[in-house]
Amino acid sequence: MNMIEDILAPESVLCDVPATSRKRVLQALAETMTRACEDDRLSDSGMVFDRLVEREHHGSTGIGQGCALPHACVEGVSCACAVFLQLAEGVDFDSPDGDPVDIVFGLLLPRASEEDNRRHLEVLALIAGLLSDQGLRDSLRSSSEPGQIRRIIIDAARNTSKQGATAKA
Repeated sequence: MNMIEDILAPESVLCDVPATSRKRVLQALAETMTRACEDDRLSDSGMVFDRLVEREHHGSTGIGQGCALPHACVEGVSCACAVFLQLAEGVDFDSPDGDPVDIVFGLLLPRASEEDNRRHLEVLALIAGLLSDQGLRDSLRSSSEPGQIRRIIIDAARNTSKQGATAKA
């Protein structure tokens, strides 16, 4: 198992999502996160949506090349949860390159200690690094099968982890 495999449940990968605005993308993320999170204390997708919107107000989570990484820390959530959305059409996310976003990787994170916050930053950096790879983005865009997309992401994360371990050795 690896970090991404632990937090990206099979039912948290959605294809051809018909969102037409950033707000609709965040709503789809919030609803999927609320269903997928294994924490019984999380039952209000409106609260998750509010946290995602609040984070967007601090600066767009559009990272360029058609990708966005919306994320939020939520009080009372005990573990991280990820959601992947492949959008039916690109949506304006105020990304630095101005490209519309069609790949969305959302994270719901617990409010936590400094050590946990460091781990959250590592997860965000890992996902941003994965999404910077053109070949991976092409694979994510060309697949219409959620299980295949999840496997592509997990394999890429595993390969990145192995490369990092080799570089440290």
